[in-house]
Amino acid sequence: MAIEYVRVKDKDTKHEYTIPKERVDPEAHEVLKKDAIAPSGDPLPVKYHVRSGSKPAASAKVGTGSRKNEPNSASTSAPDSPGKSGQPADTVKEN
Repeated sequence: MAIEYVRVKDKDTKHEYTIPKERVDPEAHEVLKKDAIAPSGDPLPVKYHVRSGSKPAASAKVGTGSRKNEPNSASTSAPDSPGKSGQPADTVKEN
């Protein structure tokens, strides 16, 4: 038996999301006349309500230092990382 999904709007938060039809609560949800399923067959993702005039939260950039003038940790190497011989890099002797 296939599950039938519907797109609803939460009456409190105004977020829109997809839920199974049998879980609709008329006191909490407004059933929308919108597609609930993507062409791939998956339920559509949540559409969050943002009050007009408010700014969305700034997204954090991955791989940047958390403090001013702090280098990106992905671009620096540890000073005592092992060299070719398995010894710390500052003690590796070159041939």
